[in-house]
Amino acid sequence: MSNLKITELPQSTNPLDGNEILAVVQDGETRQTTLTEVNKPRGLSHTLQDGDTINLASGVFNGYDMYKFSWFGAGGNQNATVTLPDVSDSGRMIRFITDSSFTSNTHARLTSKVNQTIDGGTEYVLNIAYEGVMIWSDGTEWFVIQAKSH
Repeated sequence: MSNLKITELPQSTNPLDGNEILAVVQDGETRQTTLTEVNKPRGLSHTLQDGDTINLASGVFNGYDMYKFSWFGAGGNQNATVTLPDVSDSGRMIRFITDSSFTSNTHARLTSKVNQTIDGGTEYVLNIAYEGVMIWSDGTEWFVIQAKSH
């Protein structure tokens, strides 16, 4: 079976169990992984403070499915802006949670890109300890599909 096109390989009728080994090319190097690892949510913990502006589509923030935010600083009304990735990635789900450092005076403002919305608006605000929200993209706009607060 050498040198076959992918479409010429035999198809299995057995259901996948997640332990199958897959070949993945990363930075020009072929590596192996499993379906379970590929589907595992990737999370990032980040500390916000007043005036922060982060873009989830760039740098160290890019490509995660879960973001846990902590807050640094105290006193007065404080705001950080978190810009969502482009909504065109249809079917993408992203989760956000806050820890005990959040108060009613600390605001992580989830904002959409220009001409894109979150439940019809331009932002969703996290400002309660242990608050969480999951959003989903249909390729046109972001939807809040689950929200929790204490």
